[in-house]
Amino acid sequence: MPTTASAFLKSPTDNVGPVVAAFGAERFLQHAVVKELITQILGEDADDEMGLTRFDGKDAEFQTVSDELRTLSMFGDRRIVIVDGADDFVTKHRSNLERYVGSPAKKSVLVLVVKKWPKTTKLYKAVEKQGTNIGCEAPKESDLPRWLGSLCELRYEKKLPASSAMVLLELAGTNLSQLDMELAKLSNYVGDRAEISREDVTALVGGWRAETTWELIDDVLAGNADGALTSLDKLLAAREAPLRILGGLTFKFRQFAIATEMSRQGSSLGSALQSAGIWRNQIADAERYLRRIGRPRAEKIQTWLLQTRDRLAGGAGNINPTQARIELEQLLIRLAGLEPTHR
Repeated sequence: MPTTASAFLKSPTDNVGPVVAAFGAERFLQHAVVKELITQILGEDADDEMGLTRFDGKDAEFQTVSDELRTLSMFGDRRIVIVDGADDFVTKHRSNLERYVGSPAKKSVLVLVVKKWPKTTKLYKAVEKQGTNIGCEAPKESDLPRWLGSLCELRYEKKLPASSAMVLLELAGTNLSQLDMELAKLSNYVGDRAEISREDVTALVGGWRAETTWELIDDVLAGNADGALTSLDKLLAAREAPLRILGGLTFKFRQFAIATEMSRQGSSLGSALQSAGIWRNQIADAERYLRRIGRPRAEKIQTWLLQTRDRLAGGAGNINPTQARIELEQLLIRLAGLEPTHR
């Protein structure tokens, strides 16, 4: 049967069949799914990982994996065999896997953790019929506030209102692993309180950096490039990571890019901005910003964000501080509606 990581984590079950494919690009969700599968399948033995065998997909051979699946567990009724990074393994042993799914070991569960898992293949369809395909793709950015609220309640039993989630995304970016770490810290920070407020997020995640980041974004929206660059100087002087600064900018300005595209396709600008995730009380300011910079420039926002990310992350992250500053400065100037005079 097919499902998503979010749906599975919300309502986990051990009735997943003999083969599970956890597929997609989001490693955080894949790790969460695998952890939950271990808990559900092994039960009381999950902490000791009895009945669990892991293989690296780059080195694993089908016969070795198959033998492990068909070996009775000495410690419990069921066993789970995980092949991590299994793309090469699947490509190399596709026909063997198709046969295995047709006649699997009765008390074992094979978990394939893969990036690519095309729905058109025989193997996908076989697993869908006999086992479970679990899609592990990151939620759309417009859905992230609600998704974070569900994650927080599920994993940490705390309520995270949309307003708090929005602040967290602006401060911490959209990396799910980083966001989960922040949620863990926030849940401990609030103690017995049932809800995480905007003030909690600002105090723990952002502090003065949060205020500075918001000032930076406000200056960009107003076309005040000098003010935005001053705020950038403060953040970099405090050793705020360039990619983290970019994460906050990306979350905010990608909304403008999405709204611009929706408007180009015929939606009214106000409706497009709201659909892209802009709060109602911010729509008037957002409309003024987009009209000020003009459609041709607004249509380049997504490209600018992606190019800056690629440059900051280039060379295995070994970009020097001066280069990182220049990249962020150029991005801010462009977003403010101006054109950099240097590269």
